[in-house]
Amino acid sequence: MAPELKLLSLWASPYCMRVAIALNMKKVQCEVIEEDLRNKSDLLIKLNPVHKKVPVLIHNGKPICESLIIVEYVDEVWPEDGTRQAILPKDAYCRAMERFWADFIDKKIFPPAYFALRKQGDEQQKAIADFYESYAILEGALAKVSEKPFFGGKKLNFVDVILAPLACWLLALEELAGINVNKCESYPRLCEYFKAVREHPAVANVLPDDKKESEHFRKLRNL
Repeated sequence: MAPELKLLSLWASPYCMRVAIALNMKKVQCEVIEEDLRNKSDLLIKLNPVHKKVPVLIHNGKPICESLIIVEYVDEVWPEDGTRQAILPKDAYCRAMERFWADFIDKKIFPPAYFALRKQGDEQQKAIADFYESYAILEGALAKVSEKPFFGGKKLNFVDVILAPLACWLLALEELAGINVNKCESYPRLCEYFKAVREHPAVANVLPDDKKESEHFRKLRNL
């Protein structure tokens, strides 16, 4: 019997995109329920009473919250086989290193990018500086990966699943914060990375249109 699988989601959320990418890698079908975070559903509040936010994966009636935790859960529940790819490696040290960089992205890439898009004045300038500093570190980390184009080499890994949704923020960052990370002379590996990640079959149908995402942040800024 097929498992009941639902995802409380928001189309513009990179955290929800991570879960969708992981499910695509596992070739698992899931019913997506869009949430309005300005009018949160009773179901969302019931299933995630601590944070009251998306994503929430509902597997056979049981909720799993927080994107990094959900991605690991998906990897464990649907292990690698002939059609499904592993997201985290079997080697304990390699798993630890992937978790380290995933945590770095979660704490040092997405938060300053978000604040650069939402804030103005001094707060925005600090966020922009923090983002550039962390982005340069990420470029250095990717440059150490011998096999291109992803952090997982030719295949997506845990780090890639966590980072990939940033691809649809790049236009918004340029238009709303003046952050131009498409300078390939400064970030050659990440430029190549985001081009490749957009074309990956597990990612391509998950990422929203760049202009739609930029307009979304423009509207949020005016609220």
